[in-house]
Amino acid sequence: MEKLNSSNKAIQEREEYKDVSKLYTSIMKNLKEFEAARIADWEATVDSNSEAKLLLPVLQRNPDGVTLMVNFDQALVDLLREVKYLLLLDKEVPDKAKEIFAKADTYRQQTCHLEAIVAINNEILTTLNPVQAPLFQERIQRMGEQLNEGLDKYKWVTEKLTEFINLSKHEVSEVNKLVLQMKNAELKIKQAMEKWNKPMMEKKNKPQAPYDVYEPYKACLLYTSPSPRDRQKSRMPSSACKKKKKKK
Repeated sequence: MEKLNSSNKAIQEREEYKDVSKLYTSIMKNLKEFEAARIADWEATVDSNSEAKLLLPVLQRNPDGVTLMVNFDQALVDLLREVKYLLLLDKEVPDKAKEIFAKADTYRQQTCHLEAIVAINNEILTTLNPVQAPLFQERIQRMGEQLNEGLDKYKWVTEKLTEFINLSKHEVSEVNKLVLQMKNAELKIKQAMEKWNKPMMEKKNKPQAPYDVYEPYKACLLYTSPSPRDRQKSRMPSSACKKKKKKK
């Protein structure tokens, strides 16, 4: 439209130009009104919704009733993204939304730390078998008691939330270290048992040359062959004869 406005007067005096100009003005007016209405609706709900979401516990249980998950509501994620783009467009943003957006980096760090803590906790609870779990029952119980505070006591607006995250991270890391040590020791024992499972001594046939195999049989044939002079008697040694009798 700027190019049309910069055209010569002859074009601007034409009826087609006037119609286009009126249409453009009407469309821009409607767009601005729609934008203002959408922002007004968003502002009307942002204060109440954001305040309620920030009062939710930082953790919640998964449907399995055992593992945990971080409870940073998607509505808060959407709010932080929307405020970011509205500020880039130089639009007016409610004070409450600005206040929440000012802590965006803090919320991002807290959720990242909590995600790591929850991931380690869930892995410990789901990978230990019935034989291993009793060995860490006391430590797992202590870890659970620490994390349970995130299910009701600690909210996103709690001042000591960072302290809770640090304590939980330490407790979970200590339990995970013990579990890894146990699993590594178990793996070494298994590898050692696999080595002992093989026979300590194995009898192998001694390789012989064809000549060594043939010589004893050749000698035996010479001793047992009858003489042309006496076919009733054998020239076999007495010891060979005894062995022959025993075989019979």
